[in-house]
Amino acid sequence: MPHTVANAHASNVDLGYGVSYMIADDARTFFHVSSKRTCGKTDSKRFMTAIKKALEDMKALFPTEEAKQEAKKP
Repeated sequence: MPHTVANAHASNVDLGYGVSYMIADDARTFFHVSSKRTCGKTDSKRFMTAIKKALEDMKALFPTEEAKQEAKKP
């Protein structure tokens, strides 16, 4: 059953980020990251890369059925 959960937040401070996300369905989540260009310490692309890596790390904790079957093979 499709469902949508969304949240948005803009950067409130110069050294911060704004993140919005939408859980479109069981297989898709969308993110938007923003930061102020006037701050040399924030980098939206770098932050998005860190989010992607964290999600990939979490996904790796839950192997697929195919991977479970492959691991059972002698």
